[in-house]
Amino acid sequence: MTDLPYSRETEQALIGRLLLDPAKIAQLQGVLRGEYFHVPEFREAYDQMVELTRKAKSVDVVTLGGDQQVLFDAIREVGAGYTAPVEEYATIVRNLWFKRQIVMMAARISRQANSDSGSEELLAGVSEEVSRLSTDADGGKLLSPVQAVNEYRKAVEARATGEPGLSYGLAALDKLVQPAKGGDMIVIAARPSVGKSALAVQIADHWAKVQSKPILFASLEMSVNQLLDREVSRVGNIDASRVTRGNLNLEESAAAEEALRYRSQSNIWYLDDPHGTTATLRGAAAKVKMVAGGIGGIIVDYLQILKDETKESEVQRVTRISRNLKAIAREFDVPIVALSQLNRSVELRDDKHPKLYDLRESGAIEQDADLVMGIWRELGTETVELDILKNRQGRVGRVTLSFDLERVAFRG
Repeated sequence: MTDLPYSRETEQALIGRLLLDPAKIAQLQGVLRGEYFHVPEFREAYDQMVELTRKAKSVDVVTLGGDQQVLFDAIREVGAGYTAPVEEYATIVRNLWFKRQIVMMAARISRQANSDSGSEELLAGVSEEVSRLSTDADGGKLLSPVQAVNEYRKAVEARATGEPGLSYGLAALDKLVQPAKGGDMIVIAARPSVGKSALAVQIADHWAKVQSKPILFASLEMSVNQLLDREVSRVGNIDASRVTRGNLNLEESAAAEEALRYRSQSNIWYLDDPHGTTATLRGAAAKVKMVAGGIGGIIVDYLQILKDETKESEVQRVTRISRNLKAIAREFDVPIVALSQLNRSVELRDDKHPKLYDLRESGAIEQDADLVMGIWRELGTETVELDILKNRQGRVGRVTLSFDLERVAFRG
């Protein structure tokens, strides 16, 4: 069949863009498959790109193999006229693949209609073809009643076999709230310098201990070095001020080295990007999943600082970010912990404990979140009150914890 719809130009531009910027490959996982390409050389090149990325190997014309002239041509053709995001090219390639599926489906139905098949057999064949194509079109997200019940049964079996979710590593908190599960969006909200980043780091560390899949920690506010300063202090039981000043005695230096050895063996990956967006986050999660064989959770520090650029108001921008984070949690079937700032108005009240309406910039965060925790601590003190402001699947209430100021660690 020679008249199938496709665009060699678009496929070539996409492969060329990915060769020039291989970091974009991970962003297309779940969006683009090799089979969507019509040109065999580009299909083979994309599949090989994905495989090399999964193995954390370099992606270039030499490592891909195949017809190098085709690949060089793809790079050469990527000029000033090909500046759209790679996701847009991927969408065009996928849409043309879908149109080819429709053309081929029509041909198969035509052959069936011209065969000796009876009307019932013919109708069943047509129904099967349309059902298969519909599933391809929506990625399998549309579930029949039977499919929905079967999926639910799988979830029930998982609960019964000891897979209830991820605890938080703080006994008082774990008594009040249910374990975190895939698709959950968990928001930790507080004013600056109260301890929300420290709590997120501890949760990430605990999650990395209790499961085999890696945790992705997206650090947008603090550098990884600053995060590791805190980890050295907490895990090595060393005063944080001595760690940051580099003023350690021999015993503390040995403890710091042991803490770093522990961290290097723990399953926490870091996205250290002050200019990160939700697209960057999704791409990093996809790459961790490919390279490490899975992903168990995502931490975002913090939500409002994500750099998603839009022409909308700040409230609309944060609303979009919140929606995207919830979608990422569901897409990768992992819990996401998103830190959030509170409005300054909380400081003007007599009761400074956080409320849901204090979430900065957007009520959408409140709507999207499955669990919202607000932290309140009088600066300079060690008593922390953690309010469960929303719990979609359980109770709300207050938990009292202690905060070790010297080691930047929560206890309780």
